[in-house]
Amino acid sequence: MMEFKSVIGVITWLLPISTRWYDVCRTNEATLLIRLQAAQQSQGIQTLLEAEKEAAKIVQQARQCWCHIYLPLLHFATKSVTDRVQRLKDARSEASKEIEAYKQAKEAEFRAFESSHAGTTSDAQTTVDKETELKLQTISQSYEQAKDTVVEKLLARVTLVNPELHRNLKKLEA
Repeated sequence: MMEFKSVIGVITWLLPISTRWYDVCRTNEATLLIRLQAAQQSQGIQTLLEAEKEAAKIVQQARQCWCHIYLPLLHFATKSVTDRVQRLKDARSEASKEIEAYKQAKEAEFRAFESSHAGTTSDAQTTVDKETELKLQTISQSYEQAKDTVVEKLLARVTLVNPELHRNLKKLEA
């Protein structure tokens, strides 16, 4: 069976069939009209009633043909459209599930990376603390060694008084 992409595709496929049925019905109508005219001229009302019944049968057959050909195909066309919509929905839901799984995998990978490198941060902190402690010890040792000489130099400088005039002061001449 043919698969149609849209209702328009079904209609364009059925158009030649419907024109053929129209031609058949039209030729049958013309035949009936001729019979009706003949019935009026020769046989009268009985022939007219028979022709009318025959016309009703032909119209009924055309209607049944329409229903049997077009309705299942229209149902098939709409079914294929709804199937396509359903497939799109399914594809979207599967894609969102895959995206969510990918996100979770990357988050787990990041957490593992973070936990493996968190230890190096604490190691770096301990090395910095040790270096700082060593520097403080060297500073303390140099302080202890130079403390007495620095105090002596400060006292000598403070107690040394050399009285002289400031360079900005002008000498007064008398």
